[in-house]
Amino acid sequence: MSVVKKGYRLENRPLTRVLGLVFVALFATGCTGDSLHGERSADPLAGQAIYADVETYSSVGVHRTGSEGDLATVAWLASELRTAGFETDTQRWTSDLFFLDHCGVGLGDLEVECFPFWQPHPTGGDGLRAPAVPFTSETDPEGLRDRIAFLDSATVGGGHFKLGVAPAVLDSGAVGAVYVVANDTGELVAQNAIPPFDRQPLPIPAVIVGQKDEEVLRQAAERGAELRIRIEGEFAEDAEAFNVVGVLERGPRWIVVSTPISGWFGCGGERGPGVALWLALARWAAMHDSDLSFLFVGTSGHELDNMGAHHFAASGIAPAPEDVVVWLHLGASIGTRLWEDSASGCLPLATRNPGNLVGSPELMPILEAAFGGLPALVPRSGESKGELRVVLEHGYRAFGFYGGHPWFHTPRDMPESTEPAFLEPIAHACVAALEAAGESFMHEPAGLPGQ
Repeated sequence: MSVVKKGYRLENRPLTRVLGLVFVALFATGCTGDSLHGERSADPLAGQAIYADVETYSSVGVHRTGSEGDLATVAWLASELRTAGFETDTQRWTSDLFFLDHCGVGLGDLEVECFPFWQPHPTGGDGLRAPAVPFTSETDPEGLRDRIAFLDSATVGGGHFKLGVAPAVLDSGAVGAVYVVANDTGELVAQNAIPPFDRQPLPIPAVIVGQKDEEVLRQAAERGAELRIRIEGEFAEDAEAFNVVGVLERGPRWIVVSTPISGWFGCGGERGPGVALWLALARWAAMHDSDLSFLFVGTSGHELDNMGAHHFAASGIAPAPEDVVVWLHLGASIGTRLWEDSASGCLPLATRNPGNLVGSPELMPILEAAFGGLPALVPRSGESKGELRVVLEHGYRAFGFYGGHPWFHTPRDMPESTEPAFLEPIAHACVAALEAAGESFMHEPAGLPGQ
């Protein structure tokens, strides 16, 4: 059955596999918001209710695109939208995906935790063995031939980087590579796939380790010791992934709210707040008396160069820019906390992590008023990143968030990266901004690209 609404096509697809997974991953383990946290709050913007959804999102485990956790998340979100009163659908798309079973760097009897660059070059169970050699920007690439290149944190640096797919290593004759990404927590920091390796494996096995394991591997590389890289898993051709879409149609003008839903690990602070705020705003929209229509979209494939967002953009489901009053994008690390180093490790602080709040120039007065009480979120116009940048470039009047936090892209990114008191005021500020934008621009089209 197909439903066509004023040019916006939603296709109702069978979700037998996905619904089965959501029962396994959520209901069978008691990990729904209601069962874990009692009856849902009557106020969808209450901080504890939003935080409960952060916990539910994180509880399914790994959120990598097409994984059981990702599919369970899609089914959970679709169910929540339907319960709120939305016409809900899933947008199916396929890609060749790698499903990881094990990754490790071995040195004798020691095996160090690691994570592969995506998409990985698998080694099989026996792994890849070769002498290691340090590599910096001053190293002659010829010295890497038939060796495993070791790049320390001073060479690699922190955050996102492209050394993992740089020709200096991949084309040097090295048979493998080990990278240390700088991070205050000492944990390994996964890196989003860079085309063309969002769709095909790297030519050599390349992995990331945390700074906590840097010194032992540095010493091994300096003496030319043999390392073993083991990446086990399998590629699935045309594996399924889904975006989730909800429509609440009331009139010809629209508000769109989007968020990525996939990520490398549990993503409690990276994705959890955005997903939970997305649900809170959907429930608010369903209760909100307005002539505006709402479209909510959650996209998978974020860590694969925003693959699901590209599929959604190409689908024609989204209203045209001139029909959209405002688009809100709920990106990474919204309302996360700062941490401090101590003798016992990183300790959480009751201090908000500064985030990025970016919007169209004409929205600045509205955003300054709505977010004026949140000094960690100072609105600005201009350059943005990620999926929000794409929305703005397509001519939509938009605002949204992006950023990182200390546990960003690490396996230890749990719900404790945020708290209810951080999330509730952001939810209210988003509502205030959406309401003000609706009142200001209800009858005014957005600018087209280049205007």
